[in-house]
Amino acid sequence: MKSLTSLSALLLAGSLVACGDRNEEPAPEPEKAPASERAADANADWQASIATLQGLAEEAFSLEDALEADLGPINEALPDLVSVSWDEQSFDEMTGATVFSGLTVTINSDPEFGMEAGEAEVWGLNSDLIAARLRGERLDETGLAFNRLEVRDVSYFGVAGALNTLFDAMEEQIEEDAGEDVSFGVETFDSTTAEMVFSNVSLRPFELVPVSDTFFTDLTPDEDPEEMTEEEREQMALATDLVRLAQKVVAISRSFSIEDLAAYDTVAVFAMDQQGMKQNVEVSWDFYGYEDMDGFDLGRAVIVNTVQSQSMEMTDPSDEMEEAGFEGFSLKQVEKTAFISYQDIKLDKLAGYLVRSEFPTMDERDLMSLGTWEARDYSLTFNDGDVFEADRVAIDADSFAWFIPEDFGVDISGAKIDVQDVGEVALAFIPKEAIEEIAEDPAEDSGTEAPEADDMETPEEEAADFKANLQAAVDKLDEHGLEAIPFDISTRWQWGADSGETGLTLDTSSEGFGEGAMSIDVTLPDYAALQAAFNAEDREAAFEDAFKEAFAFGGARFYEADDGGYDKLFGYVSEVAKLYPDQGWGATLGGMEPQQMRSLIATMVRSGKQAAAQQFPPAADWLESVALYYETSGGSLEIKAEPPTPLTPDDFEQLGPDTAPEQIVEDLGLSVTQTAE
Repeated sequence: MKSLTSLSALLLAGSLVACGDRNEEPAPEPEKAPASERAADANADWQASIATLQGLAEEAFSLEDALEADLGPINEALPDLVSVSWDEQSFDEMTGATVFSGLTVTINSDPEFGMEAGEAEVWGLNSDLIAARLRGERLDETGLAFNRLEVRDVSYFGVAGALNTLFDAMEEQIEEDAGEDVSFGVETFDSTTAEMVFSNVSLRPFELVPVSDTFFTDLTPDEDPEEMTEEEREQMALATDLVRLAQKVVAISRSFSIEDLAAYDTVAVFAMDQQGMKQNVEVSWDFYGYEDMDGFDLGRAVIVNTVQSQSMEMTDPSDEMEEAGFEGFSLKQVEKTAFISYQDIKLDKLAGYLVRSEFPTMDERDLMSLGTWEARDYSLTFNDGDVFEADRVAIDADSFAWFIPEDFGVDISGAKIDVQDVGEVALAFIPKEAIEEIAEDPAEDSGTEAPEADDMETPEEEAADFKANLQAAVDKLDEHGLEAIPFDISTRWQWGADSGETGLTLDTSSEGFGEGAMSIDVTLPDYAALQAAFNAEDREAAFEDAFKEAFAFGGARFYEADDGGYDKLFGYVSEVAKLYPDQGWGATLGGMEPQQMRSLIATMVRSGKQAAAQQFPPAADWLESVALYYETSGGSLEIKAEPPTPLTPDDFEQLGPDTAPEQIVEDLGLSVTQTAE
């Protein structure tokens, strides 16, 4: 095998631009603190937590007894598709750095494209190992590719032209298949990075066993391949090639190990024209970097001050779009995040199975981890409207047994959704045609008598009135304290792989509105039971038996506390209803104050007490508690099922229609509690 194909050559060569040997063994990795402790440290001061990584470029680096780097063997090993060139080369004997100016990696296609660096410094380049890999040799070795690489003024060239060549081919195929003219055009594809620093980049063993030609037919053993049409065979062959390409990309990516990477001031701009629509995307980062990357295992990755903007503008809408009211439509979305981090991601073992065309059995219990993810000071705007923001968003997904999450949590704190801005954006999105359909024949929905023909509005007038009412409804949000809603939310799933004990919780709070909580506790099959079922001949029956045998209900809880949210909501509903006096619901609710709405809800709840008491006497008191909660401002409502001992499916079967209500309440531990403010 002469080479790892052009794809591997491209990635390896690209790492030299974008991304002497040391004889001593690399130092052992320090013992890492638990994810929760690291997350807490980051929360306290994320700026301090990345100071060392962010300062990598300021570090004065030198390498004793270094030799001048030689790119000749690498260039010779590259396929004709890829070439590396430079304007000048020099060697700094004091630091051991080989300096290249105008270093360029070119993909020699038609048109050509690639990436370039104004200047690059490399220490300890192991040209022999890299060239051998490009030739498909020394695939089982682990070795240092270089000690350090610094590249400055990194940019791409020719990418827009290459994409347009690809789109030209796509256009021809689409026009041939659909018989319609289509047009895609990339106007701009620019990406620049002021500086990138790589520390201790190594090559790991390369593994690749492509899937067989029968990969997809093996997945569907009940289907006869002989009955497939020629078109289906071609589609399957194409899908197989795509899977093999994906395997190759994964295999090459996991053959790299990087101790540290730091990149500064990155900006990427993409602009595209298609079928009367212009799209622009711009992304920038002040800094990004990562530590301890081994294939698809990652110790930590951080991104500082991310700004991502996307805009879309109708430049020449079709007749259908104009009729729908999208003429002149434009959208701009901007996302900003002060800090993003990913920690303890472990996917390399799983990636190894994929590149070997294997599926991990349940014996591989310690298979993967999605780590912990965190974002700080996030904001989202649509057309200059600040629709959402959050001080912190965190996802904890670092505990898996095989593919099954043992502990998964999402926490959002200091969040705020701007309901008024969301409403304004929604109004801008509603096309004229949709408004006319909604506004048409309001009497049909309201049950009121239709007006005489002379008094009827035209569809355009009805649509204008309808949109005006929607705008008025949005404008009234701030009068009732609903223009923006702050909230914190936390949800968590926990499953004991060795016990089967499982819990799901959701907790919310909103200052000036209220609090809420829900939880459920059950026992599910443990890992050993699931593994036995997975390995059984009849999996479906085995899983059903496993769940039936293990399941037990431990309890459930619903809790809600009112802190002014209902008064705001009911006051707003009354104001909005006044906008529709000619409709039944508007006439009814528009004449009510918030307290009257509360009384109406309480009356409706109490109306069911007598019937409920005949079927289940304890329900009368429960319904009264619910009615009292909605009837008065403030207070709380808690509904619980807390059985003395977990209930199995057999226990539930015994709670039949002949069981005394008092016994059901006792066995389930049922209670409904209303607490006044």
